[in-house]
Amino acid sequence: MNKIIASILIICTVNVLVYYIHPQPETLILTRDKGLKEPWRLLTYQFEHISQTHLLENIIGLMLVGFIAREANIKFKDFIFVYIASVFIVIPFVYLVYPTDTVAGNSTGIYGLLSYTLLKERKIIPPYLSLPLFTLVMFTAPIINLYQAGALIMKNLQSSIYHFIGYLSGIGVFHLNQRKPYKKVLRRT
Repeated sequence: MNKIIASILIICTVNVLVYYIHPQPETLILTRDKGLKEPWRLLTYQFEHISQTHLLENIIGLMLVGFIAREANIKFKDFIFVYIASVFIVIPFVYLVYPTDTVAGNSTGIYGLLSYTLLKERKIIPPYLSLPLFTLVMFTAPIINLYQAGALIMKNLQSSIYHFIGYLSGIGVFHLNQRKPYKKVLRRT
């Protein structure tokens, strides 16, 4: 079995086990205050999900991105690095920007993997289309709420911002991987 698919299956299995075996999400999700007092939350929040819908969305997203990454011949180490970087990139925002917000799930990892994979395999969607298209997808719920209710629902906006941060982290890792190794050449004088 491909290492990427195996890792996706492991993450999805952990997600399901945590959701059904540990029914109190408030003990694993991340908030600034609880994260300072209970540091294990810095690791566990990615496996906790608020609802069955949230869990199912993340499982489907992980599987889709995993299969796309496999077809795009993404290296396993790059896949894991992007996932981890994209999951943990939101922690500074929880502590500094949205200190009262609650974070759960691994959707930032999914969005990071999505952007990395799309850039790596440019034949799927050209980069000039992928960033605007997926930005629109991420911000659809807040835009619809603003249109229908006439007010911006902050929870939807914050969730979209976290997804967007994950998406941007995948783009950042892609571009860092594209840099040529720097060789220092000494001249004789």
